[in-house]
Amino acid sequence: MAVQESAAQLSMTLKVQEYPTLKVPYETLNKRFRAAQKNIDRETSHVTMVVAELEKTLSSCPAVDSVVSLLDGVVEKLSVLKRKVSVASGLSSRAAGRVPPGANFAANFRTSR
Repeated sequence: MAVQESAAQLSMTLKVQEYPTLKVPYETLNKRFRAAQKNIDRETSHVTMVVAELEKTLSSCPAVDSVVSLLDGVVEKLSVLKRKVSVASGLSSRAAGRVPPGANFAANFRTSR
């Protein structure tokens, strides 16, 4: 019985010592994810606005030149969105590679306290 208690105390001591080393990479990953999500949301909003402008223009029988310029704007906004998504994906993948394999321990440790 005493052996189990000392093993449990040792285990908890190790978990407490490991927690700060897991916390920093996990917080960095969360920070990068939030920043990437914010950028993607902003670009999605831009695409939505350009598409709404295109739909509004199409409802009034516009000239071909104005439709072409609006479509060019949509393509430009979509390409910017695509570039930002791929950059964000790369950054998140690299940040996730730095998180130790036991990183989900940090979430369990917070709930057990």
